[in-house]
Amino acid sequence: MGDARVETVTILFTDLVGYTQLESRVGPVAAEELRGEHFRLLRDVVGDAGGREVKNTGDGLMVAFESAAAAVSCAVLIQQRFGRRNRSAEEPLLIKVGVSAGDASSADGDVFGMPVIEAARLCDHCSGGQILAKELVAHLAAGRAHAFTPVGALELKGLPEPISAVEVQWQSAPVEGLAMPRRLREMPAVGYVGRMAEREHLTELWGITSAGSLRVALIAGEAGVGKTRLSTHLALQVHGEGATVL
Repeated sequence: MGDARVETVTILFTDLVGYTQLESRVGPVAAEELRGEHFRLLRDVVGDAGGREVKNTGDGLMVAFESAAAAVSCAVLIQQRFGRRNRSAEEPLLIKVGVSAGDASSADGDVFGMPVIEAARLCDHCSGGQILAKELVAHLAAGRAHAFTPVGALELKGLPEPISAVEVQWQSAPVEGLAMPRRLREMPAVGYVGRMAEREHLTELWGITSAGSLRVALIAGEAGVGKTRLSTHLALQVHGEGATVL
């Protein structure tokens, strides 16, 4: 183990709400796919915000930031990104976010100390779609167009004394592009299982298209085998990522 060093960091924890219930509702295969989608969305936002992923916690991420303002901006973007995704998704994914800041020890890529514990406990205390932060974070990020509402001193598991906390306010990102076609919006909200090879191929083609190279996919099969369901699944997925679906 390398020598530990002490540095001032801002720590952000996320947690996916109700994964056990999600698995019982849609089945383990579909639930694991949704969990994978959730991690992809998280990592996209974290990377854009300049955060460093410290570890995967099973149903979320622990992320370190050099700037409190960057961590708060990332937390808001996470909620906005999942809010946009949930507008057109079959299964909503709700995220909790906790943020704290202070001196922590760092060694071998991991981070230890009170900011880590506080951020994790604040995340645990959240409800779905909520961001809670230590009051210090609000002071450090002041003047950066973020809005904070005091929630008082919270008694959190494992901490000897209550900590003063704030809720980070956020608004849904504006809807971009056209709404989903009515036919697709009216598809029943149930889990989708099977057709893994076909779905992976369509997702691959969408990735190529997103990079700027046009593609056309034709889906053929006997009546009732799920052609509409397959194409609708892709449409819901990419619309949640900001695509226009016609």
